[in-house]
Amino acid sequence: MELKNRILYSWLGPQLDFKHKLLNLILITTFLGGFASFLVSFFCKMGTMGNIVLIIYLLVSAVCFIIANYVHKPNLAAIITVIMFDIIACPILYFEYGGLHSGTLYWTVLGLAAIWFVLPPKQAAVLYLISLIPNLAVILLGYKKPELINNVNSEWLHMLDVLMALVFVSFITGLIYMFQTREYEKQRKRLLLREETLHQALEDAAEANRAKSNFLATMSHDIRTPLNAIIGFTRIAEKNFSNTEKVRDCLLKTKTSSNYLLSLINDVLDMSRIESGQMKMELFPCNLEEMAYNIQELFANDIKNKNIDFTMDISTIKHNYVLCDELRLIQIFTNLMSNAVKYTNEYGNIKLIISESPEVKNGKVELEIVVQDTGIGMTKEFQKVIFDSYSREMTNATPGTQGSGLGMAITKAIVNLMGGTISVRSLLGQGSTFTVKLLLSIVDKELLNDEPKNVIYYFDGKRILLAEDNLLNQEIATAILHEYGMITEVAKNGMEAFDMVRDSESGYYDAIIMDIQMPIMNGYEATQAIRDLDDEKNKNIPIIAMTAHAFEDDRQLALKCGMNGHVAKPIEIPKLMDTLNSVLS
Repeated sequence: MELKNRILYSWLGPQLDFKHKLLNLILITTFLGGFASFLVSFFCKMGTMGNIVLIIYLLVSAVCFIIANYVHKPNLAAIITVIMFDIIACPILYFEYGGLHSGTLYWTVLGLAAIWFVLPPKQAAVLYLISLIPNLAVILLGYKKPELINNVNSEWLHMLDVLMALVFVSFITGLIYMFQTREYEKQRKRLLLREETLHQALEDAAEANRAKSNFLATMSHDIRTPLNAIIGFTRIAEKNFSNTEKVRDCLLKTKTSSNYLLSLINDVLDMSRIESGQMKMELFPCNLEEMAYNIQELFANDIKNKNIDFTMDISTIKHNYVLCDELRLIQIFTNLMSNAVKYTNEYGNIKLIISESPEVKNGKVELEIVVQDTGIGMTKEFQKVIFDSYSREMTNATPGTQGSGLGMAITKAIVNLMGGTISVRSLLGQGSTFTVKLLLSIVDKELLNDEPKNVIYYFDGKRILLAEDNLLNQEIATAILHEYGMITEVAKNGMEAFDMVRDSESGYYDAIIMDIQMPIMNGYEATQAIRDLDDEKNKNIPIIAMTAHAFEDDRQLALKCGMNGHVAKPIEIPKLMDTLNSVLS
C-alpha cells in the first residue's frame, strides 16, 4: 500500500502542474487501452500492420512517460505522444481496422481532444491543425477509394472493435473530466483558503494599526501628563522663587512627575525588548527577605497616605537565598504592589504573602507570591485581556489614574521568561488577587559573602574628564561631580576627549566619564582609540559609559570595547558614585 501511494504521488501528486498530471493520466489509460486493443487484434488476427502500429505506440507511450516524469520534460513528451497517436497511429489504424465501420474514429476524436488538455494554447492550436488535416484526408481518401480500407469480414469483430473503442474512449474521457473537476475543486478550495488567509491578514493588519493608533494616543496622553506637571511646577517655582516652602513643594512634585515619566519610558522599552525577544534573565543569588522588606519600604509612604492596612507574611520561607534575576523579580513585586496600591481606596487592605512549597526537588523550591487587595476589582471581560499590552480598564472608579497599560503585560512576560505562571482572581467592587508561582534554585548561604558593607566615598581632588556633547547634561554631571569634591574637565565629543587624554601628562586624569552618542567620534571609538595609546597609564585610565543606551546589550558592548563600567541616564547618583568608587579603588 505504501509503495502504491508513493507511485501515485510521484505520477499524480501536487508537486506536478495540472497539464503534467493530465498527460500522465492519458498516457497510462491509453497505454492500457492500446494494450487491450493489441490483444484483441492479435488473437482475432485483424491485421499485421495494425498490430505493429499498436506495439510501436505502446513503446513510444512508455518512452514518453519516462521523458515526462524522469527526464522532466512533459511538454516534449506531450508533443511526441500527439504526433505518434494522432498523425501516425490513428490514420494507419483507420485503414487497417475497417474505416468508418471500426472504432478507430472514437480513438481519433479522443486524440484530437486530448491535444487541448496537455499542451499550452498556442502549441495545442498548431498541433491540432497539423493532426486534423491527415485524419480528414484519410477519411476522404477512404471514402473515395474504399479499396484501400482493409475489410474485416466478421461482423462480430466489427462490433467488438466498436464496443471496445466506445468503452475505453468514454471511460478515459470520463476519467479526464473527473480528474479535471477534482483538480479544479482543489484549486478552488486553495483559492478560498488563500482568500480567507488574506482576509485574516488584512484584519490582523487593521487591528495592529488600530492598536498602534491607540498606543500612540495613550502614550501621547500619558507622556504629556507628567510633562505638563514638570513644566507647570517649574513655572510656579520661577514665579515664587523667594517662597522657599513653595519652591520645595514644586520641586518635590516635579521629581515625582519625572520619576513617573521615566518609569513610563522604561515600560515601553521593556515591552519593545520583550516583543523582539531581546530580554534575557541574569541569574545571581538573591535575598528574598531583604527584597520583601525593600518592597515594603518602597510603598510605605503611598500606603500611609491612603491609610491602607498593609500586612506582609514571609513566615513560611525557609530558603532565604535563591538564584534568580533580582532586578526582574523586583519588577514583578513592584508592578503587582503598584497596582494594588493604585486601585485600593482609602482605608482598604493589601496583603503581600511570599511562601515556598514544603518540597524541595533537584535543589529547587516553588516560590508563591500572592498580592491581595480590597480595591475596585475588575470585570470578567477585562480579566481576559489584563495581560495584553496597553490594556487598561477605564471606569468611573479610576478617574485620572496613571499607567501605560504595560505593567501586567511586562509582568507576565517576565514570569514566562522565568518559567513560572501568573493568574488573577477578581470581583468588581471587591478586590483582586494576583498569584505568581516560580521554580527557583536554592543557594547555600554559607557560600555567600552577605555581610553589609559601609561604603565611604573619598573623591576629593580626583580629576575626571567628562565627554558629553549636550550642554545641559554637561552642567548636571559637572554639578554632581563637584558636589563630591571632584575636579571636572569637559570634552564636547569623542575626538576632543581622545586629544585631551593623548596630550595630557601620564596619569593626569583619574577617570573618564564617556557619553556614547556624540558627533565626530562616538564613545566606543574614543575608548578604543585611548586603549591604543602608547602611554601605559593613559591607555589604562578607567572609562565609564554614561549614556541613554540603557539596555544590558549596551552595557555588554561598552565593556567589550574596553570600558570599565556603565551608568544609564537619567543619572542615578548612588549608582554613579558606586561605579566611580569601584573603578578608582
